[in-house]
Amino acid sequence: MFRKTVLDSGITVVTENHEHQRAVCVGAFILTGTRDEDSKHIGITHFVEHMIFKGTKNRNASEISRSLECVGGELNAYTTREYTCIHALSLKEDLNLDIDVIGDLICNARFSPLEFEREKKVILQEVGMTEDTPEEFIFDLFFERIYGKSSLGWPILGSAKSLDQIARGDLIKYYKEGYLKGNIIVAAAGCLDHEEVVAGVKRAFKLKKKSLNKMERKVPEWITTREVVQKEGEQTHIVVGFEGLSYVEPRRFDSFVLNAWLGGGMSSKLYQSIREKKGLAYTVYSNLT
Repeated sequence: MFRKTVLDSGITVVTENHEHQRAVCVGAFILTGTRDEDSKHIGITHFVEHMIFKGTKNRNASEISRSLECVGGELNAYTTREYTCIHALSLKEDLNLDIDVIGDLICNARFSPLEFEREKKVILQEVGMTEDTPEEFIFDLFFERIYGKSSLGWPILGSAKSLDQIARGDLIKYYKEGYLKGNIIVAAAGCLDHEEVVAGVKRAFKLKKKSLNKMERKVPEWITTREVVQKEGEQTHIVVGFEGLSYVEPRRFDSFVLNAWLGGGMSSKLYQSIREKKGLAYTVYSNLT
């Protein structure tokens, strides 16, 4: 059973109780993603995600990394084009610790000048790693082509050029505008009590009175295109994409079934035809985004 509470700060708390589980999982979804960036600071959302783990007003980077691992838990984060997620997994006894650490990361990041310069180098390595991995790079290229000038087509990591233009002050400004405006959904599942989660969020997420993020999001135009990129390597990577259905489209469940039939596993049509019968490829699949 799901329960939902919207706090005065604008934060939405959603929980699902599984009373027979020993674990809990908590995720804070900040509704700020790559699509909310401007063309001068591509990759800044992902940069902020990295930097909040480098120190808060209450914990240094080492204390953050040990906070959940010392009780057998896990703490991680990721950035998408639509949102940023910080999530934790632990035993049910450490639910309040999960919420406290996540709230601290989101609300109290410090953005140390030293860590800023150091982490920029780390992200540049991540950009280079993606460019050297064709099965990842091809999707960045795909989004860039189908969405054209729309921010939905920009690479989540940014580029060497765009990262070079991001100053520490830009990060802090973007963080204040995109992370501290109440545009957050805290979701929790496992052996938990909804009211306990709500109380924990109120304690850990110290945000001012509701002031929702005003970042404008425009509907992108789908561009039909075909492109071939030559790169050194032993394999060819191919993506064929079509417009899909939205999350609120009633037929989306039909598309789940269709995707499973087409390329959702080893028994799918694509896998059986291209790999099993003809041996043309090691990997072939379909997915919905």
